[in-house]
Amino acid sequence: MKWLNKLLYFSNKNSNKNEYNLSETEIQKIQYCLSVSKNENGFLALLNDKKFFFYPEDSENCCFIMYGEKGTSYIAMGDPIGYEEFFEKAIH
Repeated sequence: MKWLNKLLYFSNKNSNKNEYNLSETEIQKIQYCLSVSKNENGFLALLNDKKFFFYPEDSENCCFIMYGEKGTSYIAMGDPIGYEEFFEKAIH
């Protein structure tokens, strides 16, 4: 699965209109959360067309919600991804 994540990330890195530049730290957090997640759609995080809300922000053991912006609205792409014990707090 890691090879698929990397393939998707690099193949779409420069092809998205709404590309967001993620820091190396954010990419590492995303990949770590994907490795502990049961969510089958998590690999969509690497398409580089979304923003991320990490909870807790300063922890390696976290979860994230991927979202996009449309006008003044934030649209979440599914459930949080990562450690399930943080999901409820992340949503609030």
